[in-house]
Amino acid sequence: MHTPHGDIRVFLSGAGLTPTEISLYIAGLQYGPQSGAALARHTGIKRTTAHSALASLTQKGFAGVHQQTGAGYYSMKNPNLIEKEFIQKIDDLKKQRLDFINLLPLFDPLLSTSSTTTEVTNYTGTDGVKTVIDTALYCASRQWKIIAPERNFISEGSKEYSEYFIKTRKQRGLRAKSLWESNFVKKRTFDETALEFRNPRILPKKLEGRFKNMLIIFDASVAFIGSSKEANAVLIRSAEIHDTLELFFDGLWETARPIPERNLSN
Repeated sequence: MHTPHGDIRVFLSGAGLTPTEISLYIAGLQYGPQSGAALARHTGIKRTTAHSALASLTQKGFAGVHQQTGAGYYSMKNPNLIEKEFIQKIDDLKKQRLDFINLLPLFDPLLSTSSTTTEVTNYTGTDGVKTVIDTALYCASRQWKIIAPERNFISEGSKEYSEYFIKTRKQRGLRAKSLWESNFVKKRTFDETALEFRNPRILPKKLEGRFKNMLIIFDASVAFIGSSKEANAVLIRSAEIHDTLELFFDGLWETARPIPERNLSN
């Protein structure tokens, strides 16, 4: 059953508060500065439990305490100030992300670069497939070579996941060479940005419908992504296999047709 404070409780839980802390925080907003004993009465929480939770709320910055007539009175932080803290945290995270991006090259010497080692990992289930796609989305080179059949895990997946995929691809600034089937192209129009970042061409007619898996070539890896029905994926980490499949891809690319002008938006 939905309660008036249901959405607030969900939010505060996501912010790291326990159910006990949430009840005390809401009561503190409703009744104003209160002693620990009073807040325990308002919420029906045992005094010892309430005092422990109030100490935690104070430590987390959701409450302040002052002494009055020998007792500690707790004042809950104004929600508007909490919003300000979230804004600051977002700004800090953006800065940390930029710092991390600048540090990424320093990790290269720590990673195994042996071309003689081949690592093949199988993933099953929807979450497993998404893990492989995320691995490709967050590749170091931000460069893909991809063969995508008309029906694939992303096109057949949920709207939410498709939006996540597109958003992440744009945020990462991924550039690709893409080979698509003509039926996929017929249903869509593409603007200059799509052409610049996805760089699509149409597979030769004799290959229409013959690719059952989506293939992504990136870094020193190759990912085979099954359909949403199969929900499986294989990730191969091997410089030699990567280079071999890239050679096949480049050969197909040379024989592929450009996107017809009728499918280009003005």
